[in-house]
Amino acid sequence: MPSPVGHSILGLAIGALWALPRDAPGSWRDALALRGDRKALAAAVFAANAPDLDYLPGLWVGDLNAFHHGPTHSILFVTVLAAAMAFGWRREDRIAAFGWLLLAGLSHLIADVFTDDRRPPFGIPLWWPISDASVHSPVSVFWNLRKREWSDFIQWHNAAAVGIEMVVTLPIALAAVAVKWRFGRRRVENPA
Repeated sequence: MPSPVGHSILGLAIGALWALPRDAPGSWRDALALRGDRKALAAAVFAANAPDLDYLPGLWVGDLNAFHHGPTHSILFVTVLAAAMAFGWRREDRIAAFGWLLLAGLSHLIADVFTDDRRPPFGIPLWWPISDASVHSPVSVFWNLRKREWSDFIQWHNAAAVGIEMVVTLPIALAAVAVKWRFGRRRVENPA
């Protein structure tokens, strides 16, 4: 699975499409500073990382992976989470918030499907509770992190894995900011 760095960048990309201002042209510096609805940006980043909350029970038993890739890595969990989080928005914005938060949560699941998984069961239970079958792509884009205990996080393999995540996800986030910025400029220049 990607690290919180990769998941957060994907969440920011989705949050940028949702939360950056639509009607003001702004500058590239404004767009890159993510000057917009910060609550929406933070919510998108949280939703993109939320399936990994299943690490928390593993802390209690001394094995970070004990409960990882369980029901929190399912479409059902991401949908329920997005619906619950959407209630924090004004009534007229709830449907849009639900859609964007759902996309942010799904970005986590998609990234995990395309991660080199070295521990059984391989993949994630995407369709839980309908099916316990794990879904995993034969093509890996991201490296698996080594993480049996906290000290495992500080090693060259994990640093390289985060580097790969950044190489893959930062262009996606920059493209999202560019699309939003360009679309907003076009709407202001041609208000018809």
